Parts: sequence; C-alpha cells; structure tokens
Amino acid sequence: MESRARLLIKRELERLKNSPLWGVEIELYIDDNIFVWNVKLRGLRHTIWEAGVFRVIVQFSPDFNYVPPNIWFHTIPFHPNIDMTTGRPCLNLLQSWWSEDVTMHSIFISLQEMLSNPILEGAVNEEAAHALINVPEIYNKMCQDCIQASIRVNAGLPPFDPTDELSFIKQTFPTPRVRVEYPRSAEEKTATAEEARSRTQLVSFEEYQDMWRTMGTSLEKKTEVASSAQMQEYESNSLFTEEEMKEHLQKQLEHHTAIMYGRFGKQNVKPPAKKNSKMEKVEMMKKVYLKQRTLNTPLSTHRENTIDREANELVEWATNLEENELDDY
Repeated sequence: MESRARLLIKRELERLKNSPLWGVEIELYIDDNIFVWNVKLRGLRHTIWEAGVFRVIVQFSPDFNYVPPNIWFHTIPFHPNIDMTTGRPCLNLLQSWWSEDVTMHSIFISLQEMLSNPILEGAVNEEAAHALINVPEIYNKMCQDCIQASIRVNAGLPPFDPTDELSFIKQTFPTPRVRVEYPRSAEEKTATAEEARSRTQLVSFEEYQDMWRTMGTSLEKKTEVASSAQMQEYESNSLFTEEEMKEHLQKQLEHHTAIMYGRFGKQNVKPPAKKNSKMEKVEMMKKVYLKQRTLNTPLSTHRENTIDREANELVEWATNLEENELDDY
C-alpha cells in the first residue's frame, strides 16, 4: 500500500503533465524515485530572464503535504531573493504562507514571477539588491552572464567557455607591455642624441610660463587683475591712509639708518638726556666694536696687538670728545 505522500506527489505530477506550464519541464532525478524532481525552469517572456534555462531540484519529504518540499536552484542566478551559496529561493509560499492547499503548479508560477519581480525588502543576496538599486547596468550584466551560463549547463557544457573566460581576463587585466632596450653602439647613441636635439624647440619664457600656468596649475590667466582687486580691497579695509603709511615707513627707515650708521647732523628735537656716563658709553662701544679674546696662542699675538692698539686709540678719541658731541651718536 502506497503512502499518503507518494499518492499526493503522483497526483501533482499527473496534473502538471495534463496541464503543462509554459517554461516548466519536469522529469525524475532518479528513475523510480518520485520524491526527487529535476525541473527546467525558464524565465518569463519579455523579461530580463527570458532566455534563461535554470535547473531546479525539488525534493519531497515523507510528510508531504503537511510540510513544503525542499527547492533549490542548481544553476544559481544572481538575484536578490536567491541565496548565492545554497541556491534556495526566499519565497513566502514555501515558508510562512505554506498550507496543504498549495499546489506545485502555483509554486512554479511563483518562482517565475519571483525572477522577474524581485523583492528588495529582506533580500538574502544583499549584493544583488545593492546592484539593482544603485547600479542597474551592472545587475543586468550579471543577469546576462547567468543566462549564458544556464544555457551552457542545459546543453551539457561547463558554465563558462574557457576561451571566453581567458579573453575576459585579458581584457580586464591586460598584460603590461615591457619595452626591452638592448645595448647600443657609440654611433647609435650619437645618432639618437642628434635626433633628439633636432626635435628640440626653443620657446620664450613667456610661452613657457603660459604653458605651465595652463597645464601645471589651476591658476587663471586673470591673476594680476584679481591681485590688484585684492590689494584695493585690502587698502579700503586698512586702518591707515596712504600718507600715514608713507610717514610710518619713513620713520622706520630713519630708525634703521640710525641704528646701523649713527645719527649725523643736528636733530630738530634733542633726544632726552641719558644717564649713562662717558666711560659707560665707551665700554658699550668697546663691546660692540671689539671682539672678545678667548685664546692666547702664538698665532694670535699679532692680531691681539692690533686689537689693543685700536682699543687704546678708541678710548683716547672718546676721552677727548665733549659731552654734547657724544650724545649726538
């Protein structure tokens, strides 16, 4: 006596043979084993999967139809609702919506509809869902590759032609061309140098600068105009007028000249009296103009005598100066 599951599976198989579905071909995976089906499932017309021929394995359990059958794609398409590792489709009809009234006819129709109308929410293949949303051209290209692989598998060939795969690798990762230079003779080197000099063209500095500004930088040609405009804007925002700036610069110049070269001639405004005595100023001048002697060697004896003589002359000259003349310096 046949089991209940076997009778229900036979009934489903006869129903599909009497009312065949377009794009669905069913045969037993192993002879005399009605619990495992080998199904060829084609994509629906006027969809991206139209030319695909996908091999689907259906395995029934002894508890059918209390539990749904196990279904997975043998040729796995790049699809958001199909697991890329196991090939199992994410179909509610086989999970939460399953009931004893569900037929294999409705399951195959749902699989074809799922291929053409993927559900992005809760996708098991996140890469396919991301490609479909953000780069649909890549998703379409992957679908076409899956279709070509399914056609080859259906014909008993490997999924991809090795020659096509090799050409694809060469196009994607081209072999770099290596230029091999062999040793050249002195005559060949001279001819090459003369040929390079003949190709050399002299350009003016203005032409070179214009070419550099165009190719080497992002600087615009109207830089001078922009710089003058920035200068005018700076002058308008400045706290000093042009006359005040000139007067300030003149004072800085006079102060620098006095420090470097001293003050000559009479001053309009007499500087305030200084508390330093004459000898303190002489000592300060000695520190400025005379170098300290750190070593006393035979080689430096003549230089030291010269320095001592210059120091004595400077002290004598400073002693003879009047107080008011020394203040002018």
